[in-house]
Amino acid sequence: MGCHEGRPYMEGRRMGSANHSTKQSPNGDQSVAGTDFRERPGATDADAERETVIQFDDAHEHAVFYTHHRRCQRHLRRLGLGPVVDNKRGGLTFHVPQQWLRLPRPQRVASPAQRKALKEAAEARQQSRARS
Repeated sequence: MGCHEGRPYMEGRRMGSANHSTKQSPNGDQSVAGTDFRERPGATDADAERETVIQFDDAHEHAVFYTHHRRCQRHLRRLGLGPVVDNKRGGLTFHVPQQWLRLPRPQRVASPAQRKALKEAAEARQQSRARS
């Protein structure tokens, strides 16, 4: 087991951290700082504690990437990055160039007129290729 063998370390605790205010919705999901988190079916308390933290600011050229996720660790190593700190409990810290970080953008929603124009342009391209 682990260092908490025989003790109810995570008993009753799901998704969230002592550093964040959490609230529970009527359907049992928890929200952290206004963001809804839904647990993956079959997730365990250990899964909830296996976290990744990314810290960056304007004063440094790199971001600090701390993760317990083996998939993230493997991906960062394949990118040629080595861990700068190993906490000997499964967590590794990497320095990642900030220009590698991209925040997701909202999905663009096309109007019916835009969809029609895109469809017509695609059909025209297809016809011109068929003629060639």
